[in-house]
Parts: sequence; C-alpha cells; structure tokens
Amino acid sequence: MNALVRPGQPPAQRVLSGVTRLGITLVLSLIAAIAIYPIVFMGLSSFKTSLEYLANPLAWPSGFSYVDN
Repeated sequence: MNALVRPGQPPAQRVLSGVTRLGITLVLSLIAAIAIYPIVFMGLSSFKTSLEYLANPLAWPSGFSYVDN
C-alpha cells in the first residue's frame, strides 16, 4: 500500500495528483534553470576576450585565453 494514496480514493484523484506532481516538478525545474543560467553565463564569459564577448555574448569561447597557470 502506498502512503500517498488512500485505499478508498477514486482513480481520477490519483491521476490528478500525478498531474499535479508533474506540474510542480516542471515549475521547479524552470525556476532552477532560471537561477543557474546567470552563473553559467558568467563562467563562460570569463574565458572570452573582450572582442569575443562584444562580437557574440552568447557564443562559446573560442579558447581558454586567460588560463596561464
């Protein structure tokens, strides 16, 4: 017996709870992607030269130009 489903619960409510759970997962995934994107963008931009960044801010860096160590 599943702790989330009561034995007397109709099947329509079980499906609705699954759809609700999927909706919550999608919304939280979207929020996480929005929160992580600026960090990834900043990290990728740190490896670009000024000219590369000004030419196309969304492109991948052509090389790791500032890694000297």
